[in-house]
Formats: sequence, C-alpha cells, structure tokens
Amino acid sequence: MKDNSNIGPHTTSARRNFVKGAAGLLGIVGMSSALGQPAAAGPAAPAPESEAGNPAVSPRGGGPPDCRATASFQSSIPEAIRVLTQYFAALSDRNLDGMSQQLHYPFVTYEGRDGVLVETREQLISNPPLSMNVTGKGGSKLKPGAYDILDSIQAHVFSPVGAGLSLQYNRFDRAGSLILTCHGLYGITNNDGKWGIEWMSTIFKPANQIGRDDSYNDLIIDSALHENHRDHVMARKSGDLPELRRTVMDPYPHGSVSLGPSPVPGAPPGTSPEYRSDGIKSRLRYSKGDTQEEMARQNFGQGQFSANSGGSLGNWSLSIETPDTGVLFASAEKGHFRSGYFRYTEEGSIISEHRYIGALVNWKGNWYGNDISRIVGQVVYHDRAKDVPS
Repeated sequence: MKDNSNIGPHTTSARRNFVKGAAGLLGIVGMSSALGQPAAAGPAAPAPESEAGNPAVSPRGGGPPDCRATASFQSSIPEAIRVLTQYFAALSDRNLDGMSQQLHYPFVTYEGRDGVLVETREQLISNPPLSMNVTGKGGSKLKPGAYDILDSIQAHVFSPVGAGLSLQYNRFDRAGSLILTCHGLYGITNNDGKWGIEWMSTIFKPANQIGRDDSYNDLIIDSALHENHRDHVMARKSGDLPELRRTVMDPYPHGSVSLGPSPVPGAPPGTSPEYRSDGIKSRLRYSKGDTQEEMARQNFGQGQFSANSGGSLGNWSLSIETPDTGVLFASAEKGHFRSGYFRYTEEGSIISEHRYIGALVNWKGNWYGNDISRIVGQVVYHDRAKDVPS
C-alpha cells in the first residue's frame, strides 16, 4: 500500500465514487507493501523436529508469517479483547481517565464522518470527542442517568502486532428504556510493548431505527463497495491510471492503522522484513485530505505490480473480493464493513488472501473509505507462496 497522504482526486458519481480500491486493495506501496508480496521462491527446508507437524512453519522460507502462524493470534487476540473490555468498563463507569489509559497517542476516532486526530492524553482529557465525552460538560451522546450494557465483542482481523475488533453495546435511560445502540470498530496494536487502541469508529443509532438499515443503507453501501472494487481491478488490469486514481480518492481527514510488519530501523526504504513492536511508536497513518496535485504524482507501482504481487507463483492477473465482504453496521452517513480479496494468476491459481475492516463515510453523495484511507489492516490471511507444492 502507500502513504495515505498520496491518494487522489474527487469525482461526481455517488456510487462509483466510494473509494475502496487501489493501493492497499491490491497491495501497492507504502503502509504495508511487504504484506502484499509473497515470499520469494526457495528450496524446501525441513522444519525442526518439534515443528514438523506445524503447518505454520513455512517450508519455503522467507517473508513475514501469514495467519496460519500461531504467533498471529496467540497474543494479539487475548490482548486486544482485554484492552477493549477495560476500555468499555471505563466508559460504562464514566471514567475518562480509565478510558485514556487504554489508548495510544496519537489515535484517530471517527465521530460521524469526521476523522478526529487526538494527539495527546492531555488533549483527550481537556476536550474529549463527542462519543467519548463522559464528563457531563459539553456535547455528548449521554443523557443524565443513562447506563450501558455490553452486547458483543468480535475479532475480525489479526496479526502478531495487532487486531481489528468490533464492540456493540446498548444505552438505556435511567428508567430502563433503550435509547441508543452503538456499534464500534477498534484497531488495537502493540507499540513498543504497550497494547492500546489506536483507531476507532462509532455508529450510534436511535432505538426505533434498529434493523431498518438492513433493507436500505446496507444495500447502498454494499453496492458502492463491490462496484469500486470491480472498477479498481479493471483499471489495474488495463493500466488506466486516471481511473486507478479515482478509485482511491479520499479528500477528507482520514487515518488508518497498519497491522502489517513495521519497517525495521535501518532497513532499506520500502522493506519490512519482520513483524516487530519494540521501537515502534505509532502504526497510524493520518492525512488531512488528499489533493489533486498529490494524486497526479502517483502511478501506484503499475509497471511492477503484476510481477511483485504474484511473486514466486507467477504474475498477478486478477483480484476478487472474499465472500464475506459486506456491511457490519450502517447509518445514512457511515457504514462499518469487513472486506478482503483473493489474488489470482492468469491460469486461476490463488496467490494470497488479504483481510481488513474499515469505515465508509458519505460526503455529498459520494462514499469514501478505501482500503488504506479508513481501515484497520491489512493482513495477509493466507500466503500460498508458503505452501508446499503438490
């Protein structure tokens, strides 16, 4: 993928302008480019005897692990659930100080459509975003005497250094009547040994609106999601740079968190030889909004993309969404989604499978939130270059 500050131009089509395509979708350059490149070919090496039956140990060597490796979930899932549980407990207790301890700084929170950057704990305490304001002062989603009850926590994506989770809870007034349901997405990462929330997005829905989006807004967002993926892939195949740029445009403030391998200090630019947390202070990429000028400078590695994305398995020819791509929760202005894609060679062999979660926002009839500009991810779920040839 690429740096979020280099994504492209605005377009006027409401549905075709949802930007869920480009750089990260097909693993272009930047934020987690190493995740998008299968391991180089190499001779099969026998695993140590204690690991001989463990398919997580790549017999083909090289490259970061995919999600078959136990290291990809053994710490990240329990730690992410712990952090999110403690965050919700503090929220339920209306304890802003407790909430602040479960966060990384800076972090980004999507308050409605706006990507709000909170750079320090002091900023959070003095001016908490709307969804996090439990102080009783200023704008808030809280009524006096309201209380919250946890509904569910789900893990959607994971890697050795982080996880993407959703949390849903119900808010009741003091008389016990349901007033709001909140669905949140959270990117939780290990930065320099601390597990904390680095990315979040919340959708609050009034009680009498629960379930009504299933037959309306969900369908609109689903359509935008699928159409943009198709348009992006076709632009990539044909080398249509203007169309490629259109599918990654995000002109409004946005941020994403990478769960891919972080660059090792001193490593050559563009390389990410391993997952690591020590010395990593932030995995957040934030932009105040993409410009036409920035977009015009991008070619998204088009000349090398096919070979780089196929690696040892052959040239990339096509990407198709995973079957579970779809909306998790939606309103008129924003949708939370889960997505991913398979890469294929010309003769139909699967190269790899990638996954991520994110938020789509509606600005003036256009949907923004491509797979690098407003996401938690990406992760390589299954790198087929690591499999033993049959």
